Amino acid sequence: MQHLNDELLFSPSDLGSFLACEHLTQLEQAVALREGRRPSYENAYAELLQRKGQEHEEAFLMSLREAGHTVVEVRLDAARNFEAGTRRTAEAMRAGVDYVYQAVFFSSGWRGIADFLERVDRPSALGDWSYQVLDTKLARHPRPEHALQLAFYSQALEEIQQCAPDLAYVILGTRERIPIRLADVTAYFRRVRQRFTSAVTARPTTGPYPCDHCSFCDFRVLCDDRLEQEDHIVRVAGIHRDQVKRLFAGGINTLTALAETLPGTSVPKLAPATFEGLQDQAGLQLIRQRSGNLEWRALHIEPGRGLAALPPGSPGDVIFDLEGHPFFEPARGLEYLFGILLIDGAEPRYQPFWAHDRSGERRAFEALVDLIHARLGQYPDLHVYHFSGTEPSTLKRLMAEHSTREAQVDDLLRRQVFVDLHTIVRRALRAGVSSYSLKHLEALFGFTRTGAVQSGTQAILTYERWLHQRSQSLLDEIEAYNREDCRSTLGLLEWLHRIRPADLPWPAAPEPQPLSPEASEVLDVRQRLHEELVTGAEPGSPAGLRVSCWNITGARPALPGGPTSIASASRRKSCWKIRRPSPTSRSIEARRPRRGRGRRSMP
Repeated sequence: MQHLNDELLFSPSDLGSFLACEHLTQLEQAVALREGRRPSYENAYAELLQRKGQEHEEAFLMSLREAGHTVVEVRLDAARNFEAGTRRTAEAMRAGVDYVYQAVFFSSGWRGIADFLERVDRPSALGDWSYQVLDTKLARHPRPEHALQLAFYSQALEEIQQCAPDLAYVILGTRERIPIRLADVTAYFRRVRQRFTSAVTARPTTGPYPCDHCSFCDFRVLCDDRLEQEDHIVRVAGIHRDQVKRLFAGGINTLTALAETLPGTSVPKLAPATFEGLQDQAGLQLIRQRSGNLEWRALHIEPGRGLAALPPGSPGDVIFDLEGHPFFEPARGLEYLFGILLIDGAEPRYQPFWAHDRSGERRAFEALVDLIHARLGQYPDLHVYHFSGTEPSTLKRLMAEHSTREAQVDDLLRRQVFVDLHTIVRRALRAGVSSYSLKHLEALFGFTRTGAVQSGTQAILTYERWLHQRSQSLLDEIEAYNREDCRSTLGLLEWLHRIRPADLPWPAAPEPQPLSPEASEVLDVRQRLHEELVTGAEPGSPAGLRVSCWNITGARPALPGGPTSIASASRRKSCWKIRRPSPTSRSIEARRPRRGRGRRSMP
């Protein structure tokens, strides 16, 4: 957003910011009108995202040139003259080049730069051809703000070529080309643009509220300070946005007011038990805020939940924590450090498995699974403890993508070896912490960190530096951080065992259920097929190894263990990695639409 010649000028990114946070729009407008200043501080994570996005865009540009296409680069000049840039864009389009790179548009007070325009064989005012918009995005899935940008660029494109394009495309970080039917999003674009214009004109009073955009926002520190000063109720750990709205409607808008609400108070459309839980949480945080004492209270024990779900200790128990780089390459990130802590000796032993490329990731994954599975033979009652659900879901994904260790991972899942301590904590107790993250909980069991790397974001940035500098000291810092995460998780586990009531029965161990012969045969067939494809050998048996993707997945032998087994979630994906046909020759299984209760994705 910019104020020029007594006029506010907007860009499609302003609409995306408005969707993410309406308060951000008001802050940007205040800066544009010189009523406020933009905070000045470094955001290395946002800079990393911007750099990776630029690399993704340049890689796509290079692929076009290598394919022999004519590409004209327009870009914005040093004077940032959008009108002149729009004229150069129109000239390139009239010349009929295959692609226009960094196409500049200016239309009715709105301006922007489209990544690519692609020539298509459809008549327009230009001649026998016209253009459609391609926009590169580092994301792995299309999002609403992408559709808004494409809608604006397509409308501006229509003004030049006098022909409305039917489609626009998002080139995702996965290198997938996702079509957006403009007829499906144009009304949405108009509605959001109208709401945005009204907000800019009326300038309503807004306030900060945490959202996904905060990690990349220039105003984050300013908003955090304001929430602290106002004692905003959003500071209550675990509170949801709809609960905040209902409490505001009931006249409760600060953490202190919630904590000091009189007994028997009711809030419309908020269940009494929910209100009591939020009030108790606010009270514990208020105690810590005023006295510095961190207090906690055990929740009512329910069968199979909280401390009742905590298994007994075993000398073979393992603590597991992962470090990954989500932007290692545009198509997918890299799990570069698999850290485990073995606690069967007098002193816990930390063992890292490093991976710096895709094949290394496979080897590290296999080594980790082999180690756990071997220990399971020695200690049948062991568990793998982790904090949050990331670790087991990542192992299932790696199993599918690398098509390896399927039987072993499936066995671990069916035995319910993985235990998420975050879930147990949230259902076992309530504490005066502002967040139930591991680092905030460490004050409960007296764990202190000393490493240079103090967060997952810092670990990503440090590993990115290592990719360029190759300094061993950077890897040592990340390893120290991962080791501290593992030891902290162990400290939490030991503390939970100490506070667990002595008379509380231990959960029953699940009965091991062996794979059926049919399921074992399918796994063996796919594993042998994968090994032969990797080595480049000809498949040996037409009846056994030369099996189509549909034949492998279509058999669907029943695997015990329900949805946590590999039968439903992972089989299709691993098979897709083995046999990657062209889009026009995909198997029935690959074309079958997914069904579920989630929201429909962007078209």
